[in-house]
Amino acid sequence: VQAPPGKPDPAVAKRAGAWLVTAFPDLFKVPPVPLPIGFRLMAAKQRPEGVSLNGLQRALHRWTNSKGYLQALAAEGSMRHDLNGNPVEPVTDKHRAVAAMQLRRRLGRNVQEGLANAA
Repeated sequence: VQAPPGKPDPAVAKRAGAWLVTAFPDLFKVPPVPLPIGFRLMAAKQRPEGVSLNGLQRALHRWTNSKGYLQALAAEGSMRHDLNGNPVEPVTDKHRAVAAMQLRRRLGRNVQEGLANAA
C-alpha cells in the first residue's frame, strides 16, 4: 500500500532505517550513542540501491530526534562514536546544550498536554 499523493511513504524511511541498523549495528542500538559529525553524508555515499536519499534523511531525522538519542547527546561527558562504534571525540557544549533544550521543550509540551487532558 502506497501513501496518498503528497504524503511521504512510511515504507521508504522504514527501509532506510532497517539498512542503518544492519550496516551500522554499533551506532544504531539501544541505548543510542552520538553519531559522528557528517554521518548523513557518509551514510548517503554508502547506501545501497533501494535506499533513497529521502528515506535515509527521514530515518536519520527520526533517530536523531528520538528521546533516547537526545538524552545520549545531552549527557555530561558524552562522546561521539566512529562508524565502528568507538568513542572518538567529545560532543561539543553547543550540541549538548541544544539537545538538552529540545528535551526540556518536549517535556514542557508533554506536561501541557497532560494538564489539558486532565481538565
